Amino acid sequence: MDGILTLLLHPVTLLPDGDLSDWITEFFESRSRESSGNFTPDGTSASSTTSNPISTAGEQFETALDILECFRDYEDKFAEMLPEIKEAISAEMISKVQNGDLSPLNLIVEMFANRFGISCGFDIIPAPTKIKATQAIAKCAILHKANIQDLIQRAKSGDAESAIKLVKVDPLFLSDSCLKSVIREAAVKNDDSFFNKLADAAKFKFDLKGKKLVRFSLYVIFAFDLKIPAYELQQLIDPDGLLFGGDYGFEKFVTRCRKEFASTNPVK
Repeated sequence: MDGILTLLLHPVTLLPDGDLSDWITEFFESRSRESSGNFTPDGTSASSTTSNPISTAGEQFETALDILECFRDYEDKFAEMLPEIKEAISAEMISKVQNGDLSPLNLIVEMFANRFGISCGFDIIPAPTKIKATQAIAKCAILHKANIQDLIQRAKSGDAESAIKLVKVDPLFLSDSCLKSVIREAAVKNDDSFFNKLADAAKFKFDLKGKKLVRFSLYVIFAFDLKIPAYELQQLIDPDGLLFGGDYGFEKFVTRCRKEFASTNPVK
């Protein structure tokens, strides 16, 4: 499980062409299509109906853990499959993995899962664009206590302050189509103040230490709707209990963070 969390939190540097705003929209659309419904303050789902037995992100995560357990317990079976796996791997897949995109490994995971009768039907390893989008959503919630989709829409409508906030979340927004209009208008007006603020925002360093790192980790987990018990999260994030004192200090922090995140990032 710690490997999955590391993947979700690791900085994404190698990305395909495209707009971060589009990747964020795609992420929210995929979440809204899930039958799990809206985020709720207590971490439960607003809807429990589903036509697909592994359609929700939380259920997908449980399936992913089952597959990882098989990897751990049946290494010899995986070794037996190596010739079959080598035949399925293409040069393009190898190139993507070498460039930091681990999503092609989903094919190998699916092949292994099928050997044990586990049906996937989804990608266990998220694409880099999905991880990048989720990290931006979490950063925005921490820095601005706002829904990043709202900021994107305001920036598209010409709101300079929203544009600056987005660049502070991720400098990748500087080349994003959602900022083209507001940047063009500022250039026409020779608005040096705006461009100075934009430059400062691009230089901002999102320092992840202590409780801020824990909050960021939790927000990413909440965004993916991963149903991980608080005691397991503490083993992953703060195993020595150095950051949170008192009785159930970590559990209380998780509950508070969940409420904060739900207030700004409901799935519509």
